[in-house]
Amino acid sequence: MIVDMLLRLLGENPAGYPTITDKMSGITAALLGFSTIYLAYVLVVIPWIWLLWQKKKKRLITKKMVIIVIIISILLFWLGYNLPWWIIEIMGGITVQGLYGGQI
Repeated sequence: MIVDMLLRLLGENPAGYPTITDKMSGITAALLGFSTIYLAYVLVVIPWIWLLWQKKKKRLITKKMVIIVIIISILLFWLGYNLPWWIIEIMGGITVQGLYGGQI
């Protein structure tokens, strides 16, 4: 409200600026775009932290456990890299559906 009043005083049209929902969509897309790197590496580290926790509890670490942790790390890296892009694609599809009624 205050920003709209200041824009009117300066001679600007407040309707020309994006609404809060447009801003939030842009912020969400930007965060998801940057999160591909960080999310992938965070998810890769989680199984290794679990393995180190098992070692700290003095449990036996077998070769089978290490192989399973490696496979899960690879799958979580793939998921962490692709999940933000899938969400961005879904957001784009919802936008197209909202703008054009589901047809391009």
